[in-house]
Amino acid sequence: MVTAEEVPANPENVNFNYAYSAVLGAGYYTTPSGRVLVGSLPLSWSAPPFNERHRLKVLFPITGGIADVFNEEGEIEIKAQLLTLTFLPGLAWEYRPYDNWFLVPAIQAGVARDFQLDTNAWLYSISLRSYAWWDWGKQRFGLGNRLLGAGQRVESTTNNTGFALLESGVEWDHLLPWT
Repeated sequence: MVTAEEVPANPENVNFNYAYSAVLGAGYYTTPSGRVLVGSLPLSWSAPPFNERHRLKVLFPITGGIADVFNEEGEIEIKAQLLTLTFLPGLAWEYRPYDNWFLVPAIQAGVARDFQLDTNAWLYSISLRSYAWWDWGKQRFGLGNRLLGAGQRVESTTNNTGFALLESGVEWDHLLPWT
């Protein structure tokens, strides 16, 4: 974990990189060898429900990254080179305390590979997601939150980093008359 005293003046030197894309989602990430465009396959399997309020999910997300799609001139140039691959299996328990509220604690651990530098990063995460909603006629108001902690250890280095975050979101849906 990077402490406040260890944060360099130049944020580019913080090794917060592609390995975290498996828990943060698709997008652009930085590796020591350059920027990577990352996409994910969020594969999972749900066990039969224990009852109407409890269900176990086994998670098998695979995240891959290709070289930056923008060249030096800022034009799109897609290179068919896989630079990173992450596998972060885990377990999630879906609990429904009320008909309109889900709580989902999850734990995951796996490995991220940087093919260009021939290195691995061991990655772990623990999270708690919450989503509640209320319906009023054709309107739905929802509130979602996630508390997440994650960390990594890059092989053959002393580079251990981690972070925690709290995400919150509000949703308002209105059913439109179109089909």
